[in-house]
Amino acid sequence: MEGVPNNKTQHHIESKPSKDQFAGTGGVEDVEAYLSSRIAMHLKVTIHDVFSHLDEIFEALDNKKVEHFMSYFHSDSSFRFGSQPVVNGVDNIKEGTEGFLNLVESMSHKIQKKSIMQDRIVIEGEVSYHMKSGVNMTIPFCDIWKIDMSGKIKEYLIYCDPTGLFD
Repeated sequence: MEGVPNNKTQHHIESKPSKDQFAGTGGVEDVEAYLSSRIAMHLKVTIHDVFSHLDEIFEALDNKKVEHFMSYFHSDSSFRFGSQPVVNGVDNIKEGTEGFLNLVESMSHKIQKKSIMQDRIVIEGEVSYHMKSGVNMTIPFCDIWKIDMSGKIKEYLIYCDPTGLFD
């Protein structure tokens, strides 16, 4: 019949099909599952890329190359060192990092363990500080970094006890 769509050759898609309408037919549920798996795969690849640069990230920090260190951060990242208040925004994080590094003569991170947990990277190790004040300390740390879809650090949490570092 002329003007009547043939269901075998033409498809009419409504603007918002229901899940029931396409259940088991490769429709909406399958598309949602496909997209979720693609996003998860992209995030996994992105996290593994950041994971492979851990030494470079810590090296930038240890060498006080703040611009390079900050290049790994998302523009609206958050950062917390120990029990200090959370710092929000890459400009504020950069300012805080520069302020801290002005107190440090030198420092060195030694990574002992690293792992990936969903959208986070967990790093355990020790950091040795040689402060301009003359204080020298090595303390254990655990960093947790939340990585966003662009491969940037969205949240940077440092768990450590810096007691005595600023005496």
